Amino acid sequence: MIRLLFLAIKSGFRAALLLLGGMCLCINLASAKEQHLSQSPVWLSLLHSDGVTSAISDPSFILSGKRFSPSEELRETLNFLYSGDTSHVCRFPARYLWLKAQLNLPALDLSQCHDLQEFLEKAPAQNVSLVFASESLSQPASMMGHAFLKLSGKTSAGLEVSHAITFFTESEGYNLPKLFIESTVLGKPGFFALSPFDEELNRYLKQEQRKVWFYDLRLDAATRQLIQYHLQELKQTKLVYFFQSYNCATLLRHVLSLSGSLQGSKDLWVSPKDVVKDVTHVGLVEAVSVDSPSGWMVRVLSDQMSADASQEVANKVKHG
Repeated sequence: MIRLLFLAIKSGFRAALLLLGGMCLCINLASAKEQHLSQSPVWLSLLHSDGVTSAISDPSFILSGKRFSPSEELRETLNFLYSGDTSHVCRFPARYLWLKAQLNLPALDLSQCHDLQEFLEKAPAQNVSLVFASESLSQPASMMGHAFLKLSGKTSAGLEVSHAITFFTESEGYNLPKLFIESTVLGKPGFFALSPFDEELNRYLKQEQRKVWFYDLRLDAATRQLIQYHLQELKQTKLVYFFQSYNCATLLRHVLSLSGSLQGSKDLWVSPKDVVKDVTHVGLVEAVSVDSPSGWMVRVLSDQMSADASQEVANKVKHG
């Protein structure tokens, strides 16, 4: 009898919580609608959306499926986060962080999100830079260059670390018609990678002999945190690469638009250079520097020296 009474009370308590949760959801949805949150540039950036569609089709990322709209996705996100399963916040920590600040939502426990905590520890972001690798003369496919993020800072142990966050697809092979159809119509698997920055820099600067430009970004702590949390969301997402509509530049533009400074692009195609121009135009760039490959510096020096002097330098370099 006591056990039955306990179960009845427990069931009633759970029902009351669900009812309260439903009431809170209605209140928050009304507040979100009143504030037009679904049309906020930051919310659209979190969805990688132009306001009509999303560039990402993964159902684990777009909860509203074929009914997608920014407002419907906001509704589904709130329902997902506060449906009773506390682990759901680990799927959308950035959406939760932003919505909580806008709607004063009940706090959810992010310490249970072990993958997120590991990412934050391994790849601190006290500093964020946009990195642009110019084209390589030996690789025609690199003609537009490549852009990626550099995250750097100190771990909890005081160790200085730097990581590259890059989005790309495989473009090897010589079947150009097949490569063209896959990359523009069908889409190719997109890879979202975290790697030690020195490895990425060495590949572009030394192996591929590209100039590498660094644009240190002026971002406050809250924006850097939102970007980190969103990168964790993307790590869990199946991404499809399209050369003309969802490439490294497109993804980066959505990520950097979390600053609230960039407006949605109306261009049909965004290149890495466009992203550099955009962040510079809105004043997000704090400092600029460049690393030049040895081959480029040798060519520049050779153009300013006589043939005999160039040969003399070459001989001295050859013999150490």
